[in-house]
Amino acid sequence: MDQGLDSQSAVDPISFPRPHGTERLHPMSVPFPPTKRREAPSEPLKRVLGLCVRAIAGDSEVQVSFAQGRPELDGKTVVLPEPARVPSAKEIAVERGWADSMALALACHDQRLHKRLAPQGGSARTVFEAAERARIEAIGANRMVGVAENLAAKTEHLYAHGRFAGPLTREEAPLDEALALILRERMTGRAPPATARGLVDAWRPWIEKNASTLLDRMDGLMADQEGFGRVLRDLLKTLDLAEALIDPEQQADEDPGEEEPAGGEEQSEQSEPGEEGQERPQDNDTENGLAGDTSDYAEHAMPEDSDSEVEGDEE
Repeated sequence: MDQGLDSQSAVDPISFPRPHGTERLHPMSVPFPPTKRREAPSEPLKRVLGLCVRAIAGDSEVQVSFAQGRPELDGKTVVLPEPARVPSAKEIAVERGWADSMALALACHDQRLHKRLAPQGGSARTVFEAAERARIEAIGANRMVGVAENLAAKTEHLYAHGRFAGPLTREEAPLDEALALILRERMTGRAPPATARGLVDAWRPWIEKNASTLLDRMDGLMADQEGFGRVLRDLLKTLDLAEALIDPEQQADEDPGEEEPAGGEEQSEQSEPGEEGQERPQDNDTENGLAGDTSDYAEHAMPEDSDSEVEGDEE
């Protein structure tokens, strides 16, 4: 055995000479390379939703982001509700329903034409925009089965609170939501959710008694935004909501800088979504001029979200 090196120093690394001025480091104090973070399960869903929105909208420049609260559409920017970190199948269907609804608004809605036809404000505008939202969603639901299922999941989720399930008077039932569900049923064949039965039953007899012919005409004009909107204006008069109506030709004369759109779905696909949301009345809920059914979203949207965040996103 080599006399210059005893058995203890041979296995003790700190007995070896160290360069002058260096510190003694414990072997366990050496830092390990950083671990790679594992992405949340909701991240692939977000990417797919963005692709689907741009595909349905027919516009690769549409930007899709996610935030807490209700969905919004501002020009070419779509804001969808932030999904749970590990969303359930039901939550995914609802999220896809909102994505499809926003994408269809970009593809099938001409905001300049909407500005000319829609009432200036109040209940008349709320009803007009809810009906226009129903028209837009019906186009997608009738063309794509998957979109129809997603939109149905979104609608059922909106009324999951159950406040409109039982019998209601007309004073208790929002007219805009009832009319939108009635139009949805006529244009797609899908009955209102059971949780909204009282809402629809409160208004259906009166609306169909006084405006059945107009509803039939609107069903046949689903792909024609201008034709649909003009008949909808007649419906507002029947519902005694004509006080905020302005003649569309007069509105066009007051805005000479705007081009006269031909109306219909083809025209809407060629419109400039970047102009959406300009000069909207203060009582609207969304930037693109379609309040629709998003007004109550924040009240009962994705109740599981707040409890879905879990630790363990590091390996």
